[in-house]
Amino acid sequence: MGDRALLDTMVAVQQPIVAAVHGYALGLGATIALFSEVVIAEDAAFADTHVNVGSTTICQFAGVRRCPFH
Repeated sequence: MGDRALLDTMVAVQQPIVAAVHGYALGLGATIALFSEVVIAEDAAFADTHVNVGSTTICQFAGVRRCPFH
């Protein structure tokens, strides 16, 4: 399953999605947490590493623009 298909599935699911994060959630991991209704985090750090490499393609389909809660 690709990144886009995963996020489309997360948006379509009728049940609440709970994300548990321990440690680093970078790139797609941070996006998955963003798309979850509840995030339980312990010693966690979130970052979008796509910005550091100049990749905006991933951010356009997977980031805040598609987040169902913004």
